[in-house]
Amino acid sequence: MMGKILRLEEISLNEPLSDALYDCDGLLLMKRGAIITAGQIKALSLKGLKYLELGAPASEIDNSAVAVATLEQIGESKDESPWGNGAVDSREFGIREQATWSREAKPAKTIRPLDPSATKRVNQLVARAATTVEELGRSLADGTLRDATPIRHVADELFKELQNDSDIALAAAIRQIADQQLALRSVQLCVLSIAIARSMKLPESECSTVGSAALLHDMALFELPEDERHSKQVMRPEARRIYESHPAIAYDMLERVRDIDGTVRIIVLQAHEQADGTGFPRRITMARTHRLARIVNLADAYLTLVGCGSGGQGILPADAIAYLMHHTCLGKFDASATCGLVRSVSIYPVGSFVKLSDDRSARVVRATEQKPVTPIVEAVDALGREALVDLCDSDVTIVRPIDEESLERRRLPASDLDKILW
Repeated sequence: MMGKILRLEEISLNEPLSDALYDCDGLLLMKRGAIITAGQIKALSLKGLKYLELGAPASEIDNSAVAVATLEQIGESKDESPWGNGAVDSREFGIREQATWSREAKPAKTIRPLDPSATKRVNQLVARAATTVEELGRSLADGTLRDATPIRHVADELFKELQNDSDIALAAAIRQIADQQLALRSVQLCVLSIAIARSMKLPESECSTVGSAALLHDMALFELPEDERHSKQVMRPEARRIYESHPAIAYDMLERVRDIDGTVRIIVLQAHEQADGTGFPRRITMARTHRLARIVNLADAYLTLVGCGSGGQGILPADAIAYLMHHTCLGKFDASATCGLVRSVSIYPVGSFVKLSDDRSARVVRATEQKPVTPIVEAVDALGREALVDLCDSDVTIVRPIDEESLERRRLPASDLDKILW
């Protein structure tokens, strides 16, 4: 039995809904009792929606589709986080048609036990890689760097770890985001950029190229004092001018270095350009940027959003993903790269923490490419017992994202959804 099909103009305004409201794909838009406004009707119309369904049967609804942003919260909430625990209309972010996942798709992965030795190996590799980037950055700054072969070796090693087990590599590499040390952040950017490229099914050579560029893209910042190496909301005009010129400076500096691919230099130059032309240093639009540079740009924005140190926004990873999806819809990022990010880390990123509907806390340990709202988690009950749970095959759902107390990251309020925070 279907719900009642209504034309958009038939929806009663400013009155409580008698039942939950869905689009004709069965995705929840507003809960029963919510009040819909003329502004929200206009927003739905602009999205091309002509018909809605009042009271769709529960069997047709994906109850595990946890909210990234519900219509009512984006339209009305001023203080609450914009995603809460309702269902997502992914058209809110303009990438539904380009994504390959669906409510009926089966998970692409089976549960594989986590390998502690692999996590240890990745942690050690990340530490060694950060040391290498630090040394090369200092050498480039003082003009003594002549050979970038170590950078390519680092990128290739990290790429191999992602091939072995991308979930472990991602969780181990980007979990300690609180440390904004420039060299470590460059390594984290490398891992995330390669992961996105792999999920986009790009050739191995391009994955290696984007990884090398991510390691090198901030090299010019090693010339600056540590407190001026990260973009801030408020900066002195001269400090901002110097900061925003660093991609062009790095591009010129790398010309003197052997074994630097020309594409790598282009990516370094364009990594901070935005799709709508609001980036730097040249304010060019997506049509004029290299497609691999768009990947690095997106990964860099994600790390800035979740970072807790200098230059970071300290936002919960799930909220950061939703925010980037929203700004992709607004034309700030490449949609194909954003889909790649979601496929590789899930809506609730690998390594992040969530609260489940059975009141257990859990850590996301594996992404499920075809259903990014239902990852595989490692749940811990009140007695400290751990268990792997595939949320694709469970009645348990994610209620909300949470975080480790030591990081003190925050939910993103609806009032900040349209702000530029990266």
